[in-house]
Amino acid sequence: MRSEQKRQEILDLANSMINGKINLVLGSRLMNNLRFEVDDEENSIFNVFIGVDSDTERFIFGDTRAHYSSEYLQLTDRELAEYLKDMSSYIIDACKRVIDFYSNK
Repeated sequence: MRSEQKRQEILDLANSMINGKINLVLGSRLMNNLRFEVDDEENSIFNVFIGVDSDTERFIFGDTRAHYSSEYLQLTDRELAEYLKDMSSYIIDACKRVIDFYSNK
């Protein structure tokens, strides 16, 4: 049952990312973590999310932002926007592959 719930979380997360309800980098980080909870950590379908998570460690989300200067946040927010210009289509395509894969399981 838990595994089925986690698969549904993956599907919901992928749909939220595609629909713009969650930042693609933040969603990739969450997706990278969820792959362990469905015992699918070696599945290549997650490679884009693993890469994005690794490439974007410097970007800050959520309550943690309160601990950084506004100048630093402005700088990293610009870098994040540039990163997403290049990577959004890859991330969205990866979300679609995840949806196809987990919808048929």
